[in-house]
Amino acid sequence: MPSHRSRNLRYLTQHSARTEPHHSPRQRLIRGQLKRTSCRAALVLSLALAICANGATSTQADVITIGDDYGGVLIPRLANLQALKLRGDTVEIRGDICASACTLYLGLPNACIIPQTKFGFHGPSHYGRPLPQADYERLSQVVAAQYPLVLRNWFMTSGRKTLVRMQFISGQTLIGLGLKQCDPPVSS
Repeated sequence: MPSHRSRNLRYLTQHSARTEPHHSPRQRLIRGQLKRTSCRAALVLSLALAICANGATSTQADVITIGDDYGGVLIPRLANLQALKLRGDTVEIRGDICASACTLYLGLPNACIIPQTKFGFHGPSHYGRPLPQADYERLSQVVAAQYPLVLRNWFMTSGRKTLVRMQFISGQTLIGLGLKQCDPPVSS
């Protein structure tokens, strides 16, 4: 009969092959937050799609003006972008600054910008702290996919490298790269 120690060793050997690699408590916390955020995002996106589907036949596309938007949490912003796409809304970015998650509006088909706006870009992080490499790569791809092609390549090679501060690009530069300039505002 095998000893108690050899049974425990055999059990650990058999079951350790099935477990995930060791993650630090911080990595486990971030992974847990990402999983919870993903679940919440699926719910928010489902609700946004349901609302848009209900109103799609009875409402016309609106003009949404974005001004001085410093960003926010990625997942809810992605749900908002999806809703805007489905409704066909025009998004005019007219503020002095559009930073972080706000820059995702640049990829909307009906988006336009003004030359004076400063656009601030940074890579995915947890409030300025680096993510585990796999999460960083995955979220970088998610963010880049929202941008027009001319920005997508720049973001993946340069823009995502900054985590704490931002890299700024003027609206004038982006218009020069082919992004649509907004018409002057109509006076009332």
